[in-house]
Amino acid sequence: MKYGKINHVGIVVKDWNEASDRYGRLLGIKHWYEIVTDEGSFDMRYRGEKKNSKVRIFYGGKGTTKIELIETSGDKNIYDRFYEKHGEAVHHVMYMTKDLDKTIREFSDNGFQVLQDATFTSNGARIRYAYMGKDEDSLIFEFVECSLTKSIKKGDMPFEMQIGALTGSYKKVK
Repeated sequence: MKYGKINHVGIVVKDWNEASDRYGRLLGIKHWYEIVTDEGSFDMRYRGEKKNSKVRIFYGGKGTTKIELIETSGDKNIYDRFYEKHGEAVHHVMYMTKDLDKTIREFSDNGFQVLQDATFTSNGARIRYAYMGKDEDSLIFEFVECSLTKSIKKGDMPFEMQIGALTGSYKKVK
């Protein structure tokens, strides 16, 4: 499969509000958006085991690549382990895929494994993601499949955060 541009760089933080102020100042990001997850739809597995974690995702950026700030609570997951070991740092790079199952097979055939995956809905869209790496201390890729309907899967979209704010999938927070 071919993958387009890097969609975002994910950073695990303890306090999204403080981190968004700091990164906003340093990188000139004026607006931040939180992804809206439909109530009760978040189903996450870490190393194959179901976890009851709350994950808050915030995006900001200029141009085509976004910064993602990840704040988590509840059951331990990949973000907690990463933060405990490395502190606030880049956790992953993310690419969109139109076929997550095919991407998982392709990367598994090349020595990568699924470290954490989840499915949720956001204003009618179904989102699936998988973090893949050789292990949790190596380069981690996040692959995201977003189905707007059963037959329409979106790839990279210009102005994704602004369009998401109009449709209700994103909520402008700053």
